[in-house]
Amino acid sequence: MNGVKITLSNLGPLRYAEFEPGPFTIICGENNTGKTYATYALFGFLNFWHEGGVAFPVPDQEVDTLLKQGTLKLPIASLLKQVNPFLEDISDQFSKKLRVVFAADASFFPLAKIRVTIEKDVLKPLTYFEQ
Repeated sequence: MNGVKITLSNLGPLRYAEFEPGPFTIICGENNTGKTYATYALFGFLNFWHEGGVAFPVPDQEVDTLLKQGTLKLPIASLLKQVNPFLEDISDQFSKKLRVVFAADASFFPLAKIRVTIEKDVLKPLTYFEQ
């Protein structure tokens, strides 16, 4: 996951934390410093993404074209520019649901936020894709 950055703020004992998960990531620290909060928040975000049916928005006109013609050409380069704004929106949605991950009252996480961002050089479009 190189190039992916997770930022947490106001989450339990964590005022601010930032990490880049990899194939094997270890979060170390003293007791009661927020390690569990960080890992639960990331797990919760990934579960929210998977279970919530989060999908990258495709313009309605493109969907209409696909339904009418059976094929579609998407401008991948311009769609890739929308990845971080999309991730910001999903992060905002999930941040409001952090209380569910921790089975806590909403008042416990009033300012808590998780942000997921991807460096622009990480996403490279395929030269050809067909499905």
